[in-house]
Amino acid sequence: MKFLSGGERIRLKLAMLMFQDINLLILDEPTNHLDIESIETLEAALADFKGTIFFISHDRYFINKIGERVIAVENCGLKSYEGNYDDYKRERAAVEPMPILKEKAEKVQRLSSPDPGEKLLKKIESLEKEITELDLVMGIRKSYEELDQLFSRKQQLNNELELAMEMWLSAGE
Repeated sequence: MKFLSGGERIRLKLAMLMFQDINLLILDEPTNHLDIESIETLEAALADFKGTIFFISHDRYFINKIGERVIAVENCGLKSYEGNYDDYKRERAAVEPMPILKEKAEKVQRLSSPDPGEKLLKKIESLEKEITELDLVMGIRKSYEELDQLFSRKQQLNNELELAMEMWLSAGE
């Protein structure tokens, strides 16, 4: 196994686990360092797994595909939500405090322009580029404090990206 890359070692270990008689998998960011084909293979294998899968992931597509319950850290505690990431978002939006909604509405107004589609596309491209650059920087060994700061920035950018994409999609309707 010393000739395998880090990603290859992880895939091999996961494959070995899938053939053992286990009923609980605990996975930390299972899609990191995997290409799309490997992620699809992993999703198929996990869908066939009969036990419980507890995973931590920031890959919302993976969460939607595999997740049946989302446990979020909120107000210094854990809160459980039935369903996948989209279900979690819908439930959170239904109970989101008004000041946050007002802040989002202000962002929507700032992103609006006489030609919102073009401006939004440029904003989306810019956000995606910055997120990609952050991913590269985060891949280099950093202290936990630096990684925490970078991750916080990435979450902020992902939230902005999601809002911009929703606005762009609704502008096209």
